[in-house]
Amino acid sequence: FIVVKDAYEPNPSLKKAKMLEFGREYKASIYPRGDQDFFKIELPKNKTGRLIISLSHSSRVINPHLNLFDEKGANLKEFHRRDGEKIVWTLHPDKPLYYLLVRDGRHGRQEHGYQGELDNRFSQSEYRLKVDFDEQHDPNEPNNKVEEAKTITLEKVVKGRFFPIGDKEYYKLNIAKGSRGTLKIDLRAAHSINPFIQLFATDKKLLKEVRGKNGTPCELHYDLIDGQEFI
Repeated sequence: FIVVKDAYEPNPSLKKAKMLEFGREYKASIYPRGDQDFFKIELPKNKTGRLIISLSHSSRVINPHLNLFDEKGANLKEFHRRDGEKIVWTLHPDKPLYYLLVRDGRHGRQEHGYQGELDNRFSQSEYRLKVDFDEQHDPNEPNNKVEEAKTITLEKVVKGRFFPIGDKEYYKLNIAKGSRGTLKIDLRAAHSINPFIQLFATDKKLLKEVRGKNGTPCELHYDLIDGQEFI
């Protein structure tokens, strides 16, 4: 008789999921056959960032498999590797709470048909699970709506982040009445970003827009006759 220790059992369901702490490594096992380990991930309040989930197993018997659920139990995403390969999974969360399922995957070495089903393998060896939260701080947030636009001044560099996916940055700029010249807006972003600038009047009328590609500097020029307030 072999005793296999797992400090987080029983955790076979969402209701019995064990809470995970960021930055801490957890050691558990997929044993016996059919074992499923559920964990709970609670995001920090009023913060945005990336979830980085890493899972490794010392045995090549297991095909590491992760399922991510929302708080209602809907399966959102899944990720897997074969024959003990390490998983490093980066996510952009948009919910306050998630559940994570660790299990054996399918179709590992020499597995075919029925033998390749989920939860078919098990091992006395421990897996190592770690979840980190990489905060993406932006001092200008929240400014995702016109009503939240942050006031900026001429000649001052403003730094922000395009995060998470779909993020928009609204700013207000007031040019004193009687001013004449050309307004120049210079936007620089990472190579993965296609910069896009839109200039609006305060009545939300679009005045001009400029697009960039793959992080190339994006410049917008607009001629002023008598000062103006912009968004």
